[in-house]
Amino acid sequence: MGYHFERNESVPEAVRRIAYEEADSAITYLRGKGGTSRDEAIHEARKNIKKLRALVRLVEPELGPSYSDANAGLRAVGRKLSEVRDAGALVTAFDDLRSHEQKKLKDRSLRKVRHGLELQKAHIEQEMNVGEVMQNLADRMEAVRKSIKHWPLGTDGFPAIRDGFEITFRSGKKSLAIVRKQARPEDFHEWRKRVKDHWYHVRLLEKVWEDLLSGYETSLKRVETLLGEEHNLFLLRNTLASKPEAFGEDRTLKPVFSAIEHAEKERRDCALSFGQRIYAQRARRMTREMNDFWQVWQAQPGKCSDG
Repeated sequence: MGYHFERNESVPEAVRRIAYEEADSAITYLRGKGGTSRDEAIHEARKNIKKLRALVRLVEPELGPSYSDANAGLRAVGRKLSEVRDAGALVTAFDDLRSHEQKKLKDRSLRKVRHGLELQKAHIEQEMNVGEVMQNLADRMEAVRKSIKHWPLGTDGFPAIRDGFEITFRSGKKSLAIVRKQARPEDFHEWRKRVKDHWYHVRLLEKVWEDLLSGYETSLKRVETLLGEEHNLFLLRNTLASKPEAFGEDRTLKPVFSAIEHAEKERRDCALSFGQRIYAQRARRMTREMNDFWQVWQAQPGKCSDG
């Protein structure tokens, strides 16, 4: 039915339904049955797990002690997949950088940089035995899936998700404040995670008022994408700097580092511009307005379309 609440479902029903859908999808990709390449399967499984973790955070107050177990299991799977994914993401980040900075990065010797990144990716995958890792992670996800039926979801309506929604939005505001004060790479990365959680929560609630929330959701996705690209550039720079001999001579890497610095700043500035508008509202007021939208949505006549 999709990653959103439906008007004809109770919140507990919707949470379990969405949790099962995301868990089943992740298991399918991890088992290699999604009809995609391995890289794409890893990418899709990671998305399923992130969406599931965001759902769990939304109902964290309801779950109580069960939250820690569910989140820990999903976090372990997500982190392992990130180890596999990061090597491939560096190749993509370098390709995107060259495309974006064509004037600065025309040198044919840059082929060695890309070749070095591809070799590193192949080495990491071989060393980790990615196929076996994916099967082990699928087994872990099976265990998470079995636990869903035991989640203590008793509250219905917006009260079931109100606190989780407000806590997540407030965390995003705090992370943004830290970014504006310190601007360290790890601060931007932490802010991105909080933005992603809020984006997923808005997606879950999109049918409450789709015409209004679609634009807001687009802005959140824009910030999340910019911060994701910024993080990949940070990883790329660290990788090249850690063993430059594997990627080319100093004269080859110098313009690459310059392009990375320029691209990082550009993405950070844009993310901050969007983000400051997104988080301009107080968390309590944001939650109160969403609650009002929810109540009207639930009370509307059946003949009124959610879309």
